[in-house]
Amino acid sequence: DVGIGYYQGANALVPYNYDGNTVRDAAIDLGYPAIYRWKDLYLSGGVYLGGTGAANKLDDYEEGTWTPTQGTFSTWNSPVFVATYTKIGRQVTVLLRQDSGTVGWSSNNAIGGLPFAVNYQSIGYASDQGPSSDNGPILIWPTNLIYFNFSNSSENALVLTATYFTNA
Repeated sequence: DVGIGYYQGANALVPYNYDGNTVRDAAIDLGYPAIYRWKDLYLSGGVYLGGTGAANKLDDYEEGTWTPTQGTFSTWNSPVFVATYTKIGRQVTVLLRQDSGTVGWSSNNAIGGLPFAVNYQSIGYASDQGPSSDNGPILIWPTNLIYFNFSNSSENALVLTATYFTNA
């Protein structure tokens, strides 16, 4: 007794009863779990989740990699990083793990190359992995640098996660 109809007044496909005259608001699912699913959804705008207000609109989601750059490290000998990001709206979360090479630091350390410009100051967390590991908070500054203030020994590898906001 239900279906999809074209509502010319709104230029939209809407859920209807089969009589074609009664709109069914919030009563029909699109697809069915595991057996009647749509493959892909391509939108040129956004999607509203949980409501119709501006705060409920998701209009940007992106995943990718970024290339860390040397800030104020005392040693930077061919480090190889796995550096990824996830951007949801204006919120960016970066993850970084050093796989090889040498990065040495003592205090007032900075790393650059963030994938999007930093809108305003944010905080995160970093650690170094090794026999004499250390960890602590980090600061993401609008100069597009991540700052942290703990020391390492050369056998330790840098690992960090940080979330910040951008206008991009």
